Amino acid sequence: MAQQATSSYATIPRGVVLPFRRLGRGVATAGGVDAIVAQVQIVLGTTCASPDGLHGSLPYNQPLGTLVDRIRHQDLGDATTRELARDYVVEKLIENIPRLRIRGFHIDEDRDAAKLTIAVTFDVLDRKLRQAIAENISSQVTI
Repeated sequence: MAQQATSSYATIPRGVVLPFRRLGRGVATAGGVDAIVAQVQIVLGTTCASPDGLHGSLPYNQPLGTLVDRIRHQDLGDATTRELARDYVVEKLIENIPRLRIRGFHIDEDRDAAKLTIAVTFDVLDRKLRQAIAENISSQVTI
C-alpha cells in the first residue's frame, strides 16, 4: 500500500475517519496517512458551493468539497466531460488538501444506480510541500 518516510509522517495532524462512528464522547479519529485518506473521502463526498451561487453541503464551509456530482448523468467518454471531471476532482482536492500530489484518478459510472465511483491515487507531501512522505496512496468514494 503506502511507503512512508517516518521522519515527517508524525507532522500529519489527526482527523475524523470514515465511516463516522461514535467513540466515547466524540468520534473516531486517526493520524498520519489514514487522516489524509479520510480527508480525501470527505472532500470527494461533499458538494461545494458553485460559481453560479448555489450553496454547498456545508453552509459554514462553502469551499469544502467538489462539484463532481454535476457530471453524474453526462457521457464520461466525452473529452469535455473528462476535463470537467479532472477539474472537479484534482483541482478541488489540491485546493482543499494542499499536501497532496495527485498521481491519477478514475471515475466509473453506474447509470442504473445513478452512482459515481471516484478512485484517486496520490502522494502526501511534507509541510513545506517539497517531498513525498507517503507515496502511492489510494482512496475511493462512491456518491
